[in-house]
Amino acid sequence: MIFLMLLMVGCGSPIVKTEYIKPTIPELPAPPDYYEVTWQKVGELYCVDGRGAKGMLKNWELSKDYVAQHQQIFEGLR
Repeated sequence: MIFLMLLMVGCGSPIVKTEYIKPTIPELPAPPDYYEVTWQKVGELYCVDGRGAKGMLKNWELSKDYVAQHQQIFEGLR
């Protein structure tokens, strides 16, 4: 019985050491430089010309890539 108590106490030395580990968070990606899109009013409607439409598509792709970079960072933190 005394032998079991000595095993449980461990001669007064701490059995568990607490160590705090902080995750390293990578730098956030820089926001992209978006293309200019100019809207024009025709009657009661708003529209863009061919150049503006291409700019909108490029901006959409830049935005998707920017969000994907953030998602990779969040997945790495799990």
